[in-house]
This record gives sequence, C-alpha cells and structure tokens, in this order.
Amino acid sequence: MRRSLLLLALVSTLLSGPLAGWAVAQSAVADSQSAAAAASETVTEDAVASKLFYAPTGRVLKRGEVYVAVDAFSIGVVRVGVTDRFSIGVGRPLWVNTTWITPKFQIYENDRAAVATGVLHLFAPGFGSGGVGYSVATIGSRDNAVTAGMGWFYGKDDGGLHVGIPVLIVGGERRVSRRSKFITENYVFDGGVILSAGGRLMRRNVSMEFGGMFVISGDAAFPGAVVNFVFHPATRKKG
Repeated sequence: MRRSLLLLALVSTLLSGPLAGWAVAQSAVADSQSAAAAASETVTEDAVASKLFYAPTGRVLKRGEVYVAVDAFSIGVVRVGVTDRFSIGVGRPLWVNTTWITPKFQIYENDRAAVATGVLHLFAPGFGSGGVGYSVATIGSRDNAVTAGMGWFYGKDDGGLHVGIPVLIVGGERRVSRRSKFITENYVFDGGVILSAGGRLMRRNVSMEFGGMFVISGDAAFPGAVVNFVFHPATRKKG
C-alpha cells in the first residue's frame, strides 16, 4: 500500500499614371507573395523542448529561461535555467501535501543529440520520501526527435521500507505545423505500462498540451487525459 502511495504521488501590403500604376501593382503583388511565403516559412520555436508532456528530454532550459506550468488543472510547476547545462524546478499539487524538486544536468549536446540526467525527488509528509532518478538521450532536431532513457523509482517510508523499480522511458515529438507538434510519451515498468499521445500548440507566451493516456498496471487498466498549460516569455520565431 505504501509503495502504491509513493508511486501515485509520483505518480503552444497607387496608382499615379498607367505605367507607374502597372509597376506599383506588380511590385505590390511581388511583395504580397514574398510576405505570404515568409509567413508560411516562419515557425514558432518550441519554448518547452526540454520536456515531452511530463518526462524530460535530453535538452535543458538555458541560463535565464523559465516556464510556469499548470498540469492537469491542479499541479503547479516552475522550472528555471540556472546555467546553460543545469536547471532546477519545483512542483506541488493543490490537493495533497506533497512537494517535489527536479534538478537536471545536461551531459552532452550538439545539433542532433542531447543527453541529460536528473532526479524528481518527492517529499510526502506522513508517507516518507521517494522519487525517480533518470538518464535520457534525445536524438534529432528540436522539431523532430526521439527520446529514450532509463529511470529508477526509489522510496523510503517512515517505517524504513525501501522501494526500487526500474522504468523504461520512450517518447518522441514531430512538428506537424508552424505552431504545433505531435507528442508521445510512454513508460514500461515491472507489471505495467503507461502510454500517451497528443499534441502541443505553441503560441507567443503559452504552450498548450492535450492528449490521451492509457495506464495498464497488473490486472487493472484505465484511460486518462493530458491537459497542460505552460506559460513562458515570448518565444523566438525562425524562418
């Protein structure tokens, strides 16, 4: 029962004469076409590419970057980039006296790959403490990539019970439009799996994530939903 409680806790262009008029018109058309082409090529950069829905990617927030998230309408999360390789966050649900911290360090990064390690450590008064340590690698660009890694659930309750459960993390992201991405995030652990897929809508100051989730644990199986809102400073555009 204590193990279950620990896991559950864990668990976004005039005319002025015939010839002049003709020249202006041609120029206006050209300018309009150029503007339309530029707009079609301009995409909103993903401000929260350091995560999937909940799981980390190999990327990190850079120094001074920050976001505030509201997950599932009831969980507040704040994350800050301390250096270009280290970030830290804190999270807390509204409905239970539990808080967690999420330090994360990036080991390696180039244009096509990133590797990071970190921990989500949970403080649950009355139940003990626990969390999950992890290492993940992301292969691909900030628009299209695959993330995979291993984690280890750990815990200790007030009675001294130690829990250790390995978990495989597999996910991915693919840009489907200038302002949206497809996201999938999945876990495989002893006795169960968690599968999820959905999208991220990216706007100037907010990213919105919506998706479906399916949890299988032992003989039980049930559906769930992903509804997250991530607020961040104005994102850069590229094109």
